Amino acid sequence: MYQGKEDFLYRWEHPVQNTASSDQFEPLKKLGTGSFRWVVLVRHQENCGHNTIKILNKQDNCRLYLVMEYLPGADMFSHLRRVGRFREPHACFYAAQIVLAFQYLHSLDLIHRDLKPKNLLIDQQGYLQVMDFSFAKRVRGCTWTLCVTSEYLTPRDHPAQRLQQSRGLLGPGGAHLRDGRGFPALLR
Repeated sequence: MYQGKEDFLYRWEHPVQNTASSDQFEPLKKLGTGSFRWVVLVRHQENCGHNTIKILNKQDNCRLYLVMEYLPGADMFSHLRRVGRFREPHACFYAAQIVLAFQYLHSLDLIHRDLKPKNLLIDQQGYLQVMDFSFAKRVRGCTWTLCVTSEYLTPRDHPAQRLQQSRGLLGPGGAHLRDGRGFPALLR
């Protein structure tokens, strides 16, 4: 874990200049949509590898394109919609993975700020990957900004409160309750 943190800190402090352009990618299929974004599966023209491009509509009529590794699988929300709810052993397995992932992110001083089933990918082997870091922030201590889907906002994370890294660990409880019971934890 120490080496991973060193690698992260180096990359954070020495960002690589991106030279990709949209004409390098061939759109194959729309994978999903959201309020201000959509995700497209693409093939890179030069190396024929697959990627996903997340396209975000910004307020100034511009678009931000995020090119990411393509990970086959489906988000947790889609799985829940199909099966209704997870059995307790599966819910516990996923909750443990979420806690470990956020423990690692917090060791890097990163706060995700948008944990929900749609942002958790279940890969073909059944393991989770945290997705959508568009609201993530590097914070040492606390922050006053709140970025979260309202269904998953915990009562003590009222917008007037400072947010600390430790509060990000309440999110897995909300996601876990939805996993185990089939509905958002705070909407009854």
